Amino acid sequence: MSWAGTLILAAYSSEADVGVFNALVRISVFTNITFLAINSITMPRFAEAFASNDIASLKRYAKEAAKLITLTSLPLFLVLAFFPKFILSIFGKEFPGNEISLYILLAGQLIVIFSGLPGQILNMTGKQGVLRNIAIFSAIVNVIGCFVLIPSYGILGVSIAQGLGILVWNVSCVMAVKKHFGFYTYMINRN
Repeated sequence: MSWAGTLILAAYSSEADVGVFNALVRISVFTNITFLAINSITMPRFAEAFASNDIASLKRYAKEAAKLITLTSLPLFLVLAFFPKFILSIFGKEFPGNEISLYILLAGQLIVIFSGLPGQILNMTGKQGVLRNIAIFSAIVNVIGCFVLIPSYGILGVSIAQGLGILVWNVSCVMAVKKHFGFYTYMINRN
């Protein structure tokens, strides 16, 4: 899914546009720099809680991870969201003017931040097939979005398609965890 936008954009736009889009993606995912560290600590806990049939601990670990992800990622998100022109100008003269695309990609990352680790929970609890199906569906949504939007909107179109794919992926994973384990993975969850 992460390469679909780049490859399809390359078929319709210039190399410069592809380079700008790739940089925008990298800037937006910078918000999740702590994600991998939290992931590596939490995934074994998910597996252990599931193996012990301790859904209460699985829920607690999910909520703790979501809180930690939110607290560590939100400050970076806010800096990128409030100073997009300055940040884009650092990369070169062709980058300013793409603030809306950056905002769309950042909105996708905000969804990732607030969703917690639903995909990792599915992966570590024997629900890999569910996760695979979600990944395939999300990729199809992303690819269709790219083919529909890129010819008319270029970088903005691929950003929208990417954001849509991220939305479908994360909402689907959150709902799958709710269906299989009875709780939501985001930080403020009452169930």
